[in-house]
Amino acid sequence: MTEDLFIGRERERRTLKRLIKEVKGGKGSSVIISGEAGVGKSRLVEWIQSEAEESGLNCFRSSCISQDGLPYQPLTDAFDTLTSPQDSMRSLPLGISIFSGRKKEDSVPLFDANRSNTLRESFKKIAEMAEEEPMLVSIEELHWADKASLLAFRYISENASDHPIMLVGTYRPEEAVDYHLLDETVHHLQQRNLCKHIKLEPFDLEETRKILTCLLGTEPPNTFCKDIRAKTEGNPLFILETVKSMLAKEYIKPEENIYPKFNGTIEWPSTVKYVVERKIVKLDKKTRNLLQYASILGSSFQYSLLSEFVEMDEMEMLDYLDTALEYGIIEEMINSEGYSFSHSAVRDLLYESQFKGKKRLLHRRAAEAIESLYEKSLDMYLPQLARHYENAKLYDKSFENYVKAAELTSDEIKKIKYYRSALEVSEKAPRSLDSQEIQKALGMHLIEYGSKLQEKNEEKSSKIYLEEAKELFGNLGEETLLQKCRELLGE
Repeated sequence: MTEDLFIGRERERRTLKRLIKEVKGGKGSSVIISGEAGVGKSRLVEWIQSEAEESGLNCFRSSCISQDGLPYQPLTDAFDTLTSPQDSMRSLPLGISIFSGRKKEDSVPLFDANRSNTLRESFKKIAEMAEEEPMLVSIEELHWADKASLLAFRYISENASDHPIMLVGTYRPEEAVDYHLLDETVHHLQQRNLCKHIKLEPFDLEETRKILTCLLGTEPPNTFCKDIRAKTEGNPLFILETVKSMLAKEYIKPEENIYPKFNGTIEWPSTVKYVVERKIVKLDKKTRNLLQYASILGSSFQYSLLSEFVEMDEMEMLDYLDTALEYGIIEEMINSEGYSFSHSAVRDLLYESQFKGKKRLLHRRAAEAIESLYEKSLDMYLPQLARHYENAKLYDKSFENYVKAAELTSDEIKKIKYYRSALEVSEKAPRSLDSQEIQKALGMHLIEYGSKLQEKNEEKSSKIYLEEAKELFGNLGEETLLQKCRELLGE
């Protein structure tokens, strides 16, 4: 398994290489890298650091501290080696190291909050040193920066272009202590073309396939790549840690071509849980409780259904939803009065944090809320209704709604899916549910769809459906239909 993974980000790296080259030529620049936790901001900074060092730049690196940060703290930490007789490599909180090719004693510290004109005076000294030796300054976690440090970052960005200085900052929008100030700082610099803003997006399917191939040593099936991409939503850290966990637990055995199928929630590793819980823990108890109820409804939910489902004052509920929006836990859906969780892992952890007995009760209440709210158009909500009754362990009602959903849809794939779900529910029921007719109906649609795939020369996919139909009719003793399956399979 490859340990040193750096997949994707080719376009960003080309841009950064060009800027490093320009700094060597005397033209400074400022870069801000943003993205959610796990998309690779720190990894990209490490890469920039390595490239800059190879190009002969003098490199300084620091991080904003999450609590009680002093004014200019990240900058004073970054340039500490210039003002103290310590070693040229020094460790900071959060395990971050400061690298410097030299040290310089100076009786007047840089960025002294108690000194007037500290920004102008400090930058003047830094610019003088940069003229002697071009430099890279990386300040991470700007979302935790105090006002003075953000203003300092802005000041350096405004003045860096005339000097061989490359300033790099990173931040997570959803964790900003003062998002409006941070957003205004980034907007101000962009509007004046004073910085390059790189927004790191989650991996697409092809990038997901590449990282999985590197991890597994072989290219996995397309369905597995799609499932992992969908579940992790392309977050590189989530992909990496989830697949490593699956390998350790032997859910994945590449050498035997064994890959799991995903149904419902995923078993997230502790690393992913930590990232998600760090977001959720900031919420007050009432907002968390509301989101736990919302997680019962699924990865997305309509406001009207949540209101019907939860007994709460409407204005109070909207206040809690606004708080969740502000912290990036949920997002407003486009062209809909609904919301979706920012990541499936967020919804899964909120859902799993509730006791089983409570979840069963809430699923029953959710089903009743759907029946009450959508009474006149209930056919559209039969699959959701069936799922809630299934999770409430009311299997007869779930079975009934899955069957009705299958009978009403014209989509062949959905029809097969709902019939399969109905049969799975029938096996869970404490009392026997008459499922023979449903098995036969499923088998007939499997044959029909398998035949269509054959006509399109999609033999591999066709075989999967026809083999399933053959097994069903074999168990039912339907010899005529069993023979038809065999003929279609060429047996």
